[in-house]
Amino acid sequence: MINTNGDAAGYLFSETEWHRIQIALVKQVQAWYDECRAKDKPFYIGAFTRHILGLAHGRAGSRYWRQRLSDHHALAKVQSKAAIVDFFIDASLTLGDWAAFEFEGA
Repeated sequence: MINTNGDAAGYLFSETEWHRIQIALVKQVQAWYDECRAKDKPFYIGAFTRHILGLAHGRAGSRYWRQRLSDHHALAKVQSKAAIVDFFIDASLTLGDWAAFEFEGA
């Protein structure tokens, strides 16, 4: 579960909170990726991203963010931990006034 305090001026999340949430999303997807590999099950990030499409609602570029998270061609290419990080960073770049988050860790 991702917790937020909602302290943002007119938006659901502040920029700092948004970066923290994106990092938590990456970590959750990477953990799920590891679980799928350990159980020899197929991994498709679209099964995760469809549940987070509304997180950037109201932000500049949120439409393009949703389109990126729904792009089946891009989703199908995400098959490694590094690709998961790259996918979320690339998607976050569509949010205009918010710079991409920095992800450190495995």
